[in-house]
Amino acid sequence: MNELKNSLDEKKIDLDRELVLLAKEDSFADPDRTVGNAEEADEASEETSHIENDLKEDVANKSLGLVEKAIAKIEAGNYGICEVGGEAIGEDRLKAMPEAENCVAHEKADEAVEIAEDIVEKSEE
Repeated sequence: MNELKNSLDEKKIDLDRELVLLAKEDSFADPDRTVGNAEEADEASEETSHIENDLKEDVANKSLGLVEKAIAKIEAGNYGICEVGGEAIGEDRLKAMPEAENCVAHEKADEAVEIAEDIVEKSEE
């Protein structure tokens, strides 16, 4: 369990660093930036960079939330239990992804539901 906790602690540090770096890299965070002060192509490039940065921040924040939740579960003594079915999450899965919330079977089922929902949503467009 200590090995998994250490892995999660390292992931948390890495994600915290990544978020700080992403915040610094965001072109929209530059205090000297003013809208309309650049060529149209430069403005479009800054906008694209900002959108990409936002997406990376969203992914990092989601990952950080999962890591923090897993650390809290370790501290509460209920780590490694599938949130869907209540059974133990396999040791191999936890080693590969220590922030996993579900066992492989329930994770696959959840992914299948998401894919089905995407298909239905696209067919309604």
